[in-house]
Amino acid sequence: MVAVDISDLTRFRKTVQRRTRLIRIFLRVNRERSANSRHSRRKGANDMNYELEASFASLEENGESLVLAFAADESGAGKYVMLQFPLRAEEQDRRLGMDGLYVECDDQSRGCYLGVESIRRAGDRIEIGLTEKGKQSLKVQHVCIIPMSWGPTITQGLARLDALSNGEYNVQL
Repeated sequence: MVAVDISDLTRFRKTVQRRTRLIRIFLRVNRERSANSRHSRRKGANDMNYELEASFASLEENGESLVLAFAADESGAGKYVMLQFPLRAEEQDRRLGMDGLYVECDDQSRGCYLGVESIRRAGDRIEIGLTEKGKQSLKVQHVCIIPMSWGPTITQGLARLDALSNGEYNVQL
């Protein structure tokens, strides 16, 4: 029998709620997104690669995490890829495996922590190599982001992600 401290569960629940709230605020998600992402999953659930033509990129650092997100449109209602890295991880986060890079494609059901192996710029694309855990959670083998224009937001976001992760994700600019 495992003893569980109620305060740990409460902190975990609050952490999950806070992160969920940040994700939803950041991406300006509305009810339409659920319908769009269900449609996207049906269409591409068995695809080997996930490809996103991103017309919008955003970088946000809020004291708790760095969020670099790419979306097919600015509303975030359609396809998107989000990378989130904690600026400070609590012991509880480390115990639960929530202390590394979080990646998400289109919906929280297709996201996970510690699912990224590498991030590299290949010409006008960003290629994200996934770990086995990432492949299973995202239901793809590889993620490719094609920004419509490569601006300072993307360069700064990738550089900051590389610096914060101490090279763990082999970010190549």
